[in-house]
Amino acid sequence: MVNPLRYGIFGRLSKYQFMRYCILMLAILCATTLNAQKKILDHSDFDIWNTIENESISSDGKYLMYDLERGEADHFLKLHKTIG
Repeated sequence: MVNPLRYGIFGRLSKYQFMRYCILMLAILCATTLNAQKKILDHSDFDIWNTIENESISSDGKYLMYDLERGEADHFLKLHKTIG
């Protein structure tokens, strides 16, 4: 009968298999850590952020109008003809 405590968590792995397992786990850990890092937004990002304000639809539903604001400086009035 085999004593499970004698071989530990990794069972009967050879040194080569154990090293492969450790390198694989390290690669997975590094990949998930690098993927989880995201850029933090700062004030310069909000300056170029687009927002839509003052949206309205014509009474017959054929036209859509809105104000596109880019940052704090540029404002554009957009008018689109709707389909259908």
